[in-house]
Amino acid sequence: MKCDLTRVKRDVGPRSTDRAHIRKTAVTQQGRRTLRPTAIDSLVVLPFVNESAAADTDYLGQGIAEIFINTLSQIRNLRVVPRATAFHFRGPEANPQGVANALQVRAVLTGRVLQQGESLIVGAELIDTATDSQLWGARYRRKMADIIDVQEEIANEISEKLRLRLTREEKKRLVKRPTESREAYQLYLRGSFHMGKWTAEGLQKCLQYCRQALEIDPAYAPAQALVSRVYLVMGILGFTRPRDMFARAKSAALKALEADGELALAHEALALVRLYFDWDWAGAEKEYRRAVEISPNSSDARYVLADWFLVMGRYAEAVAEAQTAVQLDPLSVNAIHRLGQSFHACRRYAEAAEQLQKALELNPGFVWSTYVLALSYSEQGRHEEALSVLASAADTPITRAYMALAYVRAGDREKALQIAHELESRPRQDLAALVLSAVHGVLGEEDEALTILEKLFEERLGALVWLTQRIYDPLRGSPRFQDLMRRIGLPQMPSQF
Repeated sequence: MKCDLTRVKRDVGPRSTDRAHIRKTAVTQQGRRTLRPTAIDSLVVLPFVNESAAADTDYLGQGIAEIFINTLSQIRNLRVVPRATAFHFRGPEANPQGVANALQVRAVLTGRVLQQGESLIVGAELIDTATDSQLWGARYRRKMADIIDVQEEIANEISEKLRLRLTREEKKRLVKRPTESREAYQLYLRGSFHMGKWTAEGLQKCLQYCRQALEIDPAYAPAQALVSRVYLVMGILGFTRPRDMFARAKSAALKALEADGELALAHEALALVRLYFDWDWAGAEKEYRRAVEISPNSSDARYVLADWFLVMGRYAEAVAEAQTAVQLDPLSVNAIHRLGQSFHACRRYAEAAEQLQKALELNPGFVWSTYVLALSYSEQGRHEEALSVLASAADTPITRAYMALAYVRAGDREKALQIAHELESRPRQDLAALVLSAVHGVLGEEDEALTILEKLFEERLGALVWLTQRIYDPLRGSPRFQDLMRRIGLPQMPSQF
């Protein structure tokens, strides 16, 4: 399924923000027919609108919706639109019929949440857009401490109204409580909200809230899995010493699996540790596939499996897996980027550029798509375009390193060396150093390139798994480079430089 953003914006028209549309159970909206529901196989859960005055309660509406998405995604016969795409339609103006048309789903779950001191009011409505009928609607007024009970009731109502034939295992998952602590649960919701921002500050806040949740309930598996994901991002992106971050990520992932061996997020986290830190390719594949088995409709599980195929040099399979991820979540920047990256690896540059540009339209600050797009332009000899797209990105050491690579490929050796020497005079930034090793490789400076890579190997930099990328082709004939690939355990790739 391709998602046309122009169409999406046109279809999602204004909707009344009148609170009167939140009804008690089985109350039908005016002008909408109440029909006997039939089996429904697709659903989007929109972020619940926060009607509280305090901005710091925004986490509630998004957190409640995300929990429903994660829970219902485990039902094999129900396609649930993932978070990234569903949350694109946040706010009271989202029109359920327009959203359903844009995403090609049958049912829409909408809701509102209002916190008043220790009181919580939650309204929810399940709409069958094919018949313009309300399948179910309810309004709950409970204590804030009872938020888990409310979500459990709503999830059970939804599965019943959709008339899904659930397996015994799926029924168990629907009623399974990851924690009995209301306080820990609320802290987890806050952490997940800040993780979704994908900023350094957001990661730190996520870690803070999850640690507090785990102090209350050390066996809270989703919180452990989220902690693992934060440490992984920090380690992969080189925010701090990789070896330390990956060790912590591994510990948290194992604790999550010990608490709940059926948690797909925990298997994803351990898979990433196996890939980027343990360099255990078979172990990583096993965990990735287990995550997909538990949650077959998870776009995240699919696009991270595409990572594994890319590292293994199995580019066509990476494309197929990334395409599935995009079909499942057409507005996921990560999935779209992975598809563009996979097309780039296959030298399908026009298709790569289309996907990478789409990712940047959705999130102009997603610099990883900028970098791969610049590489694609350089490899086609479109050097001015490569430099232009890099000039539009944030001026960071990594961006400067990619600028040096673009200049050397354009034949401007002097400019490339100027940037490289400038960066090397500063405190080392691991990911920038990794790109600079490719710059030295293209310049024919094998010793300089391998010296950098050996230091990064000592630090156990996770991004070394990307030495299978084509930008390192000039080094493949070096016995030292081949030995480094052997020590990491990476497949020896044929040089196409």
